[in-house]
Amino acid sequence: RYQVTMAAASPEADATSLSELGLPSWLDSMLQPGVGNGVFITLKASLVGLILTLLTMCYYIEDPDIAFHLYMFTGMAFVLLIVVMWFIHELRSLKPERGEKGEATDKKKD
Repeated sequence: RYQVTMAAASPEADATSLSELGLPSWLDSMLQPGVGNGVFITLKASLVGLILTLLTMCYYIEDPDIAFHLYMFTGMAFVLLIVVMWFIHELRSLKPERGEKGEATDKKKD
């Protein structure tokens, strides 16, 4: 018979094993808990890839019915990319304000 043992995984062991992999920083931040820069970079890169794919399809497909839908999908993907970039910009601009407000409330308690 085979005996299977499960070792308790500690966060320190997981962090050490991830750092030993030699991953790029954006991918390493994606594998960490929470939402880091890696998630935003991957999201933007995938949307740019989608737009480039749709533009290539628009160039090669000549059927007017299909081309219409491709133009609409390309426009929607472009608008989504702009909205995502705006949201990320707003999210990053709010982070310093939260830190300042948190520090201000801590000073009032003292």
